[in-house]
Amino acid sequence: IRVHRCPSVVPIRFAPPQSCSALQSTAKTPSAAMIAVILIVVGIAHMAKALREKYARHIDASPRAMRLIHPIAKTGLIARGAVFLTLAFLFALRAWRADASGETPGTQEALEYVQSLPMGWLLLAATGIGLVSFALYSVIQGGFRRINVEDA
Repeated sequence: IRVHRCPSVVPIRFAPPQSCSALQSTAKTPSAAMIAVILIVVGIAHMAKALREKYARHIDASPRAMRLIHPIAKTGLIARGAVFLTLAFLFALRAWRADASGETPGTQEALEYVQSLPMGWLLLAATGIGLVSFALYSVIQGGFRRINVEDA
């Protein structure tokens, strides 16, 4: 009995030896599609949280502070949602264009693709600014988040 191991593939027991790249290319298509669907849901949830201001009920700050927190939180959550949706698109593209070569595009190819779009440089810059806003929102949550111990 042999156990064959390939990177990023569940060990296959009692199987005849096969090439690892063939196993990886067949395993990636359904998983890439599932990941795309999950990322779409998460991206939309982040954007809905921002637009409906659901984050505000967990923050204990004065109305004056909330006037500063709202635009930071909204920008950050929408940007993070946009990043999830972009990743979902890339995973869906990978699932659709799966080939037998087993080659998977990496971060560099993804960023080059976004940059190649019309106004892609602007999209990348806006994403960067939005993610900085999400980082600030996370710091704000660390300082002002209300935790209800009775519900925990």
